[in-house]
Amino acid sequence: MSLFDRKALHFALLGTTGAAWGFTHPLTKIAVSTGYGPLGIMFWQLIIVATISGIALIFRGRRPPFHREALILYAMIALLGTIVPDFLIYTAAVFIPAGILAILMAISPMVSLPIALALGIERFSVRRVSGVLVGLVAILLMIGPDGSLASRTEALWALVVLAAVVFYAAQGNFISWYGQTNVGAMRMLFGSSLAAMIVLGPAVFASGQFIDPRMEWTAVEWAVLGTGALHALAYAGYLSLVSHAGPVFASQVSYIVTSTGVLWSMLLLKEGYSGWVWLAFALVMLAITLVQPRRDPAIPGETAP
Repeated sequence: MSLFDRKALHFALLGTTGAAWGFTHPLTKIAVSTGYGPLGIMFWQLIIVATISGIALIFRGRRPPFHREALILYAMIALLGTIVPDFLIYTAAVFIPAGILAILMAISPMVSLPIALALGIERFSVRRVSGVLVGLVAILLMIGPDGSLASRTEALWALVVLAAVVFYAAQGNFISWYGQTNVGAMRMLFGSSLAAMIVLGPAVFASGQFIDPRMEWTAVEWAVLGTGALHALAYAGYLSLVSHAGPVFASQVSYIVTSTGVLWSMLLLKEGYSGWVWLAFALVMLAITLVQPRRDPAIPGETAP
């Protein structure tokens, strides 16, 4: 394959991965808007992700390790990256537009950098710290001015989403600090999904939020299935980009996830946004650019996918 063909393939995969991930935002809104509890939705999406990642590991002949260090890794990723933040996201998604959710989720790199600096994982950079400040301005523009969001209640729920983003950022920094213990990303996805299922299972049935798959399927049930399947497939595409095109190129997926998340929400849910929100969106795009690392760092654990 020529260099041009490889680059074309990388850009095609980048666009497809970003658009698929962006599509999960309106699907999330559809899934939570008809009475299903967050625990039931989370539980089935974990089953879907674990199934898809498990099948991928079987075809690649990889077995996830279950030694002590790996179990700690799975448990912490499940807690920081799934159980707490996803519960907050699915609870808040009932009350805020899906496009707003997409923009707020894009703040994660701006939250992650200060944590990484505090832990000594990243070095101080004026350019990257300025990106954090631009992201902060974007948040203030979105939740501060009257008329930016539909109500002050939406602004309060936006803060709940930002709390979830803090947990996502903490997850990424924990992985960098703790190390992947030669687990690799796909096995980490499977193991953490399994750990989260074990924790959430009793809570799902005790709370009465279990979703019976034998019922008649509507758009809501397909949305639950779609979010789980698209997340697993998009994550696999992202890992492929990291492996073949480098993490800096792969990180550009953030632009596409945010942009298509807003676009899909406008097309499917007929959402509209204020001028303040569009200004915040533009600033988030700028902030993502500023916080990007200049060079591809080493990718821990990629030798053991």
